[in-house]
Amino acid sequence: MFRSTQSCQSYRLSDQARQRVTRTPAECSPKTLCRTMTRKINPENDLRVTAKKPAGGFTLVSTGVLLAAWCAYRAKILTLLDLRVWLACLELISRRCELEAVRKPRFRIAEVRSLVGCQNDVSIRRAVRRLAGMRLLIRSGQKLSIPRTTACLSFSTDPSVISRVEAAPSTRRIVPVPRRLLRYLAKSGRASIIATTFGHLIRCLFYRNGECVSGGRCKASWIAEVFEVDLRTVKTARKELVDLGWLVARKATQCQLNRWGLPVVINLEWVPSCDTPVCGSPPPTRGNEAGSPPPIRNNELSSRVKNHEPAKRGPAGVSNKSNPPQPPSLRRVEAEDLNDPTRLEELYRQAVRNRLLQSTPCDRLRFFGAAERAKRVGERNPCGLFISLVRRQQWDFITQRDEDRAVRAVKRVDDPLGHRLSRERIANCC
Repeated sequence: MFRSTQSCQSYRLSDQARQRVTRTPAECSPKTLCRTMTRKINPENDLRVTAKKPAGGFTLVSTGVLLAAWCAYRAKILTLLDLRVWLACLELISRRCELEAVRKPRFRIAEVRSLVGCQNDVSIRRAVRRLAGMRLLIRSGQKLSIPRTTACLSFSTDPSVISRVEAAPSTRRIVPVPRRLLRYLAKSGRASIIATTFGHLIRCLFYRNGECVSGGRCKASWIAEVFEVDLRTVKTARKELVDLGWLVARKATQCQLNRWGLPVVINLEWVPSCDTPVCGSPPPTRGNEAGSPPPIRNNELSSRVKNHEPAKRGPAGVSNKSNPPQPPSLRRVEAEDLNDPTRLEELYRQAVRNRLLQSTPCDRLRFFGAAERAKRVGERNPCGLFISLVRRQQWDFITQRDEDRAVRAVKRVDDPLGHRLSRERIANCC
């Protein structure tokens, strides 16, 4: 006999019918489960796996300390090497947990170096000193220990760290971290793998009544928000942990995945494989083994006629065709314009129309003087120098020698016939 939540009527079930009635926690809440109903457990879909301890042992760490260590790394107080050294120190502390009270434990750098895989002892010593200064490691003589709560940490008053630590379900809850996992993360742990591992340890591994209880639901978006990691990176790291065998995913509907996340069970019998690559990069793609196909054999010649004789080439060098001279323009001054006073006079008129100069004998003489200056000084680009002198009106550069030549050029434009007669008279006298 059992009482339904929807009605107060009583029903009688036979033994055969009672065995057929099976419900999972995902399908209904615990309050609606029948108290007298027998439940069949499917090992493949069960979300709780209990064991006395994980294979290889474990060490107890509070969830607040785990989150505080990661927050110190995200705040750039610690480096990734410091975080891995801290995980290695947790393993060393677990190795000496059953040491006799008479014997004093000794911690050597060589042990940390073998666990981390770093050959630089100076970096490891700096990491240990930094961890001890932040109280993530408590040193009392030759003894090492870890804090149980976040109250004794030196950076626990940081508001950013407090907000991140409070995102955990319970900061004082103890998590049994497997020692094999500690050695794996200290040796070859990336930041994304460490963040995803910490998130699943907080949500899916418990220590109750002296036993380790594995199983739970953890959303990738929660890990990305709390640990400040990209969502795609978390999903990639979770897939890698599933491929390694540390996480065992259970079946769930899409509605359950959206609301509670992926149901997973942490494998308490997990053994890390040395042959498993840390970065699961895809294998290189194979080339085309078949090769290119053979050429098509066609013994029949083409009936098309092609003229392979090229056209006759003309004479090499500059074309013999004489191009008519272009009128002078201020937009494109050529060397011929500077040498011919008539063309230079046309350029002066254009400058007056463009209001660059005034129609006065002084500006006219300056214009011609700038041309003589450009011809005498300008070696690379006399035309450009001429335009620059005119537009900027830098008449101070014109010398007396340039001005004398400019006077003769102006006279040649004003009286071309008289200039020609004077040249002929000079030639006859000589």
